Amino acid sequence: MGVWREIQPFDQNADGTAIAAAAQYRLPLSVYTVVLLACWGHESDDFSPSLILTSLATVLPHVTLLVFNYIVQIGFIIFLHGELAGIETCDLPTDPNLRFCALATFVAFMLTEFWENVEMVQWTRHIKMESSHTILSIGVSEDAQAGVVAERRWASGLTSWQKALFGLLVILPKTAISVMLFYTGSRYVGYSVTNSDLLLNSVAMLFVTQIDDLLYTAFTPAYAKRVIEELPPVEPAVQAENEHEFLMIAKPWIKIAIFAALTYLCLGHDC
Repeated sequence: MGVWREIQPFDQNADGTAIAAAAQYRLPLSVYTVVLLACWGHESDDFSPSLILTSLATVLPHVTLLVFNYIVQIGFIIFLHGELAGIETCDLPTDPNLRFCALATFVAFMLTEFWENVEMVQWTRHIKMESSHTILSIGVSEDAQAGVVAERRWASGLTSWQKALFGLLVILPKTAISVMLFYTGSRYVGYSVTNSDLLLNSVAMLFVTQIDDLLYTAFTPAYAKRVIEELPPVEPAVQAENEHEFLMIAKPWIKIAIFAALTYLCLGHDC
């Protein structure tokens, strides 16, 4: 039977087992991560003429799903932009308190999208740099007595070209779509004509912003979901001595400040 002991989860113990890293960046559970891992999980030889068909059969479904996600979300953005054309924005008839609640909820949800983009940028920035393509691999340290994995860390990384392509083909489009969804979605919700439309439009916008998550849930194989969930975070190679305490205190306040600013902007109109 194991021996139980108390630890302080936010402080460093004498053996250093309980302290959390000052900054940790994870890939989201989404179609964006699936595409990266589908490409990263192959050796360079897998794309040789003799094996390219098998490799493409593994990679192309996930790439197609990602492109489909882009097309659908951009299609909704174009539709919303057309719906907003010619709408009178003065003297909105909806209840101001209800409008505030709907917009604040939408802003809070979009804030999670923006923060996810930041996490992906930071992950790409801090993941180990390789001189040539290296297949995805995770290093583990095991507790010899317990016989369990005690810690997981990235053993391989990305080349500069792979980082650039991931940023250009995944992070940049995702960020651009998030910004466009925020702009059109906040107007679509805020300029609703009736209180019932206000509620329906806010729910509709939450659905549109979750399309990538729905596609991930519906089409990603169970084994791929398990792999993504078990991926370790990336930690900066060098961290300032007091960065841990600063981030713990400042990050919630930064999010609150951004949330308040975005909600204030959404509540304004053109009159």
